[in-house]
Amino acid sequence: MAGHTQAQSQDQPHSDGKREFAEAGTAHANLKSLVERVEKLLASRGAYYTDGAKLAMGDMVRAANDALDGKPHFPFVRNRQFYAPREEEAVLFATRRYTMAPSYNEEGKVYHEYGLEPALAWFEQQDVLAEGAAVLPRKAEEALAQAAAHLEAARIGSAVGEYSAEAAAALRAEMAQLEEAKLAFRTGDSGEELAQAIVSCLNRLRDCRFSRVLRSDVDPSATLYLTEAALQELKQNVAQDELLREQYERIASLSERYSLTYLEQAAALL
Repeated sequence: MAGHTQAQSQDQPHSDGKREFAEAGTAHANLKSLVERVEKLLASRGAYYTDGAKLAMGDMVRAANDALDGKPHFPFVRNRQFYAPREEEAVLFATRRYTMAPSYNEEGKVYHEYGLEPALAWFEQQDVLAEGAAVLPRKAEEALAQAAAHLEAARIGSAVGEYSAEAAAALRAEMAQLEEAKLAFRTGDSGEELAQAIVSCLNRLRDCRFSRVLRSDVDPSATLYLTEAALQELKQNVAQDELLREQYERIASLSERYSLTYLEQAAALL
């Protein structure tokens, strides 16, 4: 009996290792399958997804491929003696994980799922034709309303905070195309032309929003908070005001102490 028990205990690590290896293989295959599904969707239905939706999925697919290739990018690293990460930890993290970030949370929930698997479920619903052709006129009206509201509120020009005249003109042209496609749509149509016009209008709306002139576009020497002129004025004040100079030196000292190199070395010890 004792010999039988000893043989069982010796076999246990071996069977645990086989099970963990099998689980790792399953997780790897599952994530690879998800990546392939996204790629097929983009190849066959890409015209019905907005640039923003495709960009979001592109980020998730890159993270998944990195995990599959053995080079994951975690937001932090765990290295504790009492916690040994599973072999497939990176793959599972890229597949499905939980987040408490408010921007991803559904109303009434404390946390939400994130990762390629839930992202794919979301992405499939972003196809403009996902709900059928019958709802396309409503979606067209919504896209036109969003575009019109943006143009009404936007200041067009080349000064800081203004939007590109070229991007605004492109948006107006797409709005006109969408209006024509909406009027030409008939019940029973496939809706492909109208769906693509909706996507094009939303893409030009996105381009227009991102065309806003930044301070650094006008003044490359500016920082997030100060123009070049204001920065020079601050330097003069620091040189002339002893109290201000003491505060500046303290801030500079803290900045040098917690440099990028220091933070990377500290993170490596975690």
